[in-house]
Amino acid sequence: MRGFGAVAAQRHAPDGLLTTVDVESEHQRAAREAFTDAGIATTLPGDQRLRVEVLPGSRRAYDLVFVDADKSAYTTYHEQAVRLAAIRGVVAFDNALWHDRVATTPPANAER
Repeated sequence: MRGFGAVAAQRHAPDGLLTTVDVESEHQRAAREAFTDAGIATTLPGDQRLRVEVLPGSRRAYDLVFVDADKSAYTTYHEQAVRLAAIRGVVAFDNALWHDRVATTPPANAER
């Protein structure tokens, strides 16, 4: 279910501000539907520019920045996530661990 993580986060911090951005219009539609189905009022932006273009304009500080995006742009997202995180904030990335280890380029002979 698309939007499940965002719905769960909002339920656990109902007074918190949740900002979600996605370049895929189908994902945006699914997220809106998930929020509606969960009974959570929301206004999700319809901005479909690439997130690496949008994030530098944000000036808000977040307690949690979670990135699940184009893996080839993670370096850029990391720079922006660290900038957007509040003091003592948490920055987390999807797929950062691989078999309980920090993800790195696997050796050529690694089993998958």
